[in-house]
Amino acid sequence: MNTNNFSRKAGVAVALSAALLSMQVSAETASADISVTVNNAITFVKNTDLNFGDVRARASLPAGECSGLYLPANPASPLRVVDLAGDTDLVNTGGTDVCTGEGDAVMTSLGTTPATRAGFTVSGAATFTDLTITIPETVTLNNPNPTAPDFVLTYIHGYRTSAPTGDVSFAIAATEGVATVTTDGTGGFTFNLGGALVTQPAIATTAVYDDTTYTGSMIVEVAY
Repeated sequence: MNTNNFSRKAGVAVALSAALLSMQVSAETASADISVTVNNAITFVKNTDLNFGDVRARASLPAGECSGLYLPANPASPLRVVDLAGDTDLVNTGGTDVCTGEGDAVMTSLGTTPATRAGFTVSGAATFTDLTITIPETVTLNNPNPTAPDFVLTYIHGYRTSAPTGDVSFAIAATEGVATVTTDGTGGFTFNLGGALVTQPAIATTAVYDDTTYTGSMIVEVAY
């Protein structure tokens, strides 16, 4: 028996087994969580109320006759008396004229209280994204005395006061108006609302307004 040959063969077998063991692949696994956070919230804040100040007013009993004051949403434009002949669009809502003439109606500003536009701030929305603004077609400012005339806010319109500034165009349908406004790089914008406040154009029991404060609520909605 050749012990040298046996030793060499045994040595080769041991070395080969070690090589096979070293070639085995070592594998590990890991997992990653998948998540998403939904935030559809929009921060919408009213900064100022719409106030036409102190006025002298008288209604006209025949239906369709009224007088009014126009406060443009653009802060560069002053409060002024509605000219029914030249401002027919100011008293037109949904294709129907609110007022067809003045008759005995009177409405003038006394100037003792400054008029203010309704101002709003939108923030916290997605950047450079279209949002819709929904406003009512008209709002009635009620007289606490149910037999006396009311006021009607019509031609509600908007003006964007943050860059890029400009008119906000509302499409009137049914009883509301809808406009689309694009947010800026911060996810927001600011805008004003103005309108024409007219004496009650419907028949009232009396044309005399009480010396009191007339109020109404304008619901404004901003949504994606």
